[in-house]
Amino acid sequence: MLSSAPLSDFKRLADHHYNLRKRIERKLGFKGLQHIQVKTREGNGVYHAIYARKIPKGQRPFSFYIPQKWLSANWDDIHGAPVVWVKRVGTSRADRAKLAAYCVSQYCADQDLFDRLSYARRIFGGPMAAVWTALKRLIKDRNAALHAWKMLLSGRVLEFRYPHDQELHIWKFIPPPVIGYDVEVVKYAV
Repeated sequence: MLSSAPLSDFKRLADHHYNLRKRIERKLGFKGLQHIQVKTREGNGVYHAIYARKIPKGQRPFSFYIPQKWLSANWDDIHGAPVVWVKRVGTSRADRAKLAAYCVSQYCADQDLFDRLSYARRIFGGPMAAVWTALKRLIKDRNAALHAWKMLLSGRVLEFRYPHDQELHIWKFIPPPVIGYDVEVVKYAV
């Protein structure tokens, strides 16, 4: 959690968070830092961020942790607010479940101060929001779209065929880790 102080510039929060992530990569050696973040209007503005790091091939794993003292000093230097909170998340299935439950309870359920959610595109391997938007546009029924979305996120390739005038549109949705979609147009022989 990265807070803001009364004199902090709420409009610069995203820029300052970008600068902090770059510092983490440079100073702590965590190249390729991935993140997902929720910006809220709590207090003077707050970022709730989850950081992850994929270990490059050939590199030995080492602990990925950002010390509270270092984070506080650097956030204060960049944004003028020393109040931060950091917690290590384990790698077990139970740890992931706890983190997901925490995110839903804190940022989704009864949250009226939510401002925006953003993430590093490389987390999902592609434009996740654009894929969801295309799927919703293609499948008009919300429940059917959510069912298709769950199937896609669980790893299934989805294909939809729609006749349109003198051609057939074939929509193909590719699941993570390289999420995306493509539309092939096949002209009918006349």
